[in-house]
Amino acid sequence: MKRQFKISLSLLVLAVGLSSCAVHHRLRSIPLEVEEDAAFQNYEEGQNFDYLWWREFNQPELNAAIESALQGNFTIRQAYSRLYQARAEAKKAYAEKMPEIDLNEKFYLAAGLSTPFHSDGGGAGLLFNPTLSYDIDIFRKLDSGYFSAVMKAFGKEEDLEAARQLIAEMAADAWLTLAEKTTLKKIIERQIEASGKLLKMLERRYVYGESSAFDVCQQRLQLESTKSALIPVQESIRISGYQLDILRGRLPQAHGELDIDIASIELPPFPDMGAPLDLIKRRPDLRALAREVKSLDFDVEEAIADLYPDLSFSAGYWYKSENVLCFLRNGLMDAALSMATPLFDGGKRRAEVAVRYQLLQEGIEEFSGVFLRAVFEVESAAVREKASLQRIEETDEQLKLAMMNLAMAKERYIRGLEDYLTVIAQESFVQQLERVAAEERKQLLSNRAILYRALGRSECQREKADL
Repeated sequence: MKRQFKISLSLLVLAVGLSSCAVHHRLRSIPLEVEEDAAFQNYEEGQNFDYLWWREFNQPELNAAIESALQGNFTIRQAYSRLYQARAEAKKAYAEKMPEIDLNEKFYLAAGLSTPFHSDGGGAGLLFNPTLSYDIDIFRKLDSGYFSAVMKAFGKEEDLEAARQLIAEMAADAWLTLAEKTTLKKIIERQIEASGKLLKMLERRYVYGESSAFDVCQQRLQLESTKSALIPVQESIRISGYQLDILRGRLPQAHGELDIDIASIELPPFPDMGAPLDLIKRRPDLRALAREVKSLDFDVEEAIADLYPDLSFSAGYWYKSENVLCFLRNGLMDAALSMATPLFDGGKRRAEVAVRYQLLQEGIEEFSGVFLRAVFEVESAAVREKASLQRIEETDEQLKLAMMNLAMAKERYIRGLEDYLTVIAQESFVQQLERVAAEERKQLLSNRAILYRALGRSECQREKADL
């Protein structure tokens, strides 16, 4: 007995000594090949913006549409479910660290047995066995599993916020598309009205011999072409409304047109871009990945701890008696301190350490890739905004010149200096530029929404917004 105790004690001392040889150093920060003073290539001075960035557009209808989508969207509801699952898993992992108490009891009733050689009167009794067990986590295996689960739960919180930001961007784009197409519809209807008036004028001139039948036919063709442009716009209005309904978690319904001109929506001041490394704290998707990497880091610790003995304590009380009212008199109590030492498993545990370490490395590489894509999103959004502003400026200038040319073409046609094809060409050009101006305005505003989401905001600003 003494020899067995000495062997067990020696194994325990040996295991503790070996634990210092296989140490996993936790990540203090995720390594990135980025200089601390790195800056955006398209950096501009900007202003701080609201965490609920859609409020920057100062459009109550847009705010209502996005907030409705954030409440009813099924993707967000799924993210909530995943968050609750992760929190429950963290509670389970915490419970593994706690003592476990079980109560095993059995009440039995035995019938009497009588034979020529033996007689048993039978009877009733109670088998009572409460037990306590506790795993002594000297190598922090249970702690590592618990902290890994906690990090995953924190990551799911950030995943939820990333989903909210993405749905907000999609709802903003759908609403802006609806505003753009409504504006285009009004523009085309105005163009149809103007073309119709011009057709009537030509028909009167034709009656008096001042215009040819060819001129009238050309104007009719131009009018029908303008009317046909209205069909895809009406189609887009309905589809954009349906998309908003789907984002809100509703069945598609018929919607009225927005009473707003896309040109009346002012572009908010340019936002503060910060530095590329600021995105790690500002973007929820990067914060979620950082939590996931930390969880994988704890998974490596858990696998290393599994290489060493498991130490546990257990205690129990046994009682069996036919007198159920006196079960404490003749019971038996036992207690034990046990250790399970892995001696040979074919390298399975060390292979598990290698697997989890490579999963950690994969997580680090994934974080680096997502970080670079986040920087690209900011850079590309900034470039697109500058290009959109330039295109809008050029389109406005072209539209002014085109309207002047159209007026001169009409005057020269009336004087007989130009044929009507010149008027048709100038009128078509003006109409096209008016539509392009509305489309460019919408693209500018949608791109700003992308830039807001790409930049993200800090956690403290999110907490203030929640309040």
